[in-house]
Amino acid sequence: MSHTVTTTADGGAGSLREAITLANASPGHDFIHFDLFPTGMVHVITLGAVLPPITDPVTLDGLTQPGSLPNSLSEGFNATNLVTISGAALTGLTNPPAPATPGNDAWLTNTAHGLVIRAPDVTIRGLRLVNFTAASSLTNWPSAIALFRATNTVIESCVLGVSADTSLAAINWAGITADHCARVRVGGTNVAQRNLLASQPAWQMRFFNGVSNVIEGNFIGLAARFPSAHIAPGPGVVFEGGHDNRIGGDQPGARNCFAHVGTWVLDPDLEGAVLLRDSHTNTVLGNWFGLRPAQTVCVTGFGESACGHGVLGVTRGVAIENSRENRIGGP
Repeated sequence: MSHTVTTTADGGAGSLREAITLANASPGHDFIHFDLFPTGMVHVITLGAVLPPITDPVTLDGLTQPGSLPNSLSEGFNATNLVTISGAALTGLTNPPAPATPGNDAWLTNTAHGLVIRAPDVTIRGLRLVNFTAASSLTNWPSAIALFRATNTVIESCVLGVSADTSLAAINWAGITADHCARVRVGGTNVAQRNLLASQPAWQMRFFNGVSNVIEGNFIGLAARFPSAHIAPGPGVVFEGGHDNRIGGDQPGARNCFAHVGTWVLDPDLEGAVLLRDSHTNTVLGNWFGLRPAQTVCVTGFGESACGHGVLGVTRGVAIENSRENRIGGP
């Protein structure tokens, strides 16, 4: 069944909140499309309360909004994401945050996340999620997208933590947080599937006890236009526990570009573009660390021009802690 979002209001007929509620109640795989007026401009859905979790298979497709376009550059990012979900108005929580313990869903129910996925076969496409920071702390992790025991999830063509001009920080405390998830794909080998994640001070992505998840083709920690305003960028991709996950790959388009990723200020041990902790048989292959992609656009007093292949540092490339049988690089 299809449901169409026709208003940026936070509730009522045609709202995203209603569409998710209806999709959850409808057996089988549903589709949520967007038809916001006027077309061809950015629309912001500002949440006054957390959205209901996604509990049934659904495709939530921001690229159906007229005028939205995915990235088309091989070494840049020029997507037009016209649907933004903002957590800027989520100033507090009904319940005090519980310590975030992987495997226990208290970190979901007590935290103001953007989209929460608790179902198999969910696709999130073509959305921008910003400003999910309410009540953030060392043990409370508001994330743009949070997943719990989800399988066969796809997150593609999205922008997390960067404003609509793709250059200024609009931070989420964390980008993607996944707990006990399997076969999640973030990005893809087609340039149209590329995600852009930057300026999340806790982490851009973190997987707890994940199995057979794939991170490919993304821009992680950098924006598409420079100079950019980044605020305390945290680590790039963290796999903590779990096994058989892949970051990058040997197929054309699988390379992730990591730049301007660093250390979580509240946990100095959580650092690096890639961190493998207490995990095994993962693969990190074919990625770029600390380089600005060739088709990056720089903004100067004379206008805009390509300025790729500059250097943008990372605090540490690949960090490995208490892990075994991981493949880093290779033919």
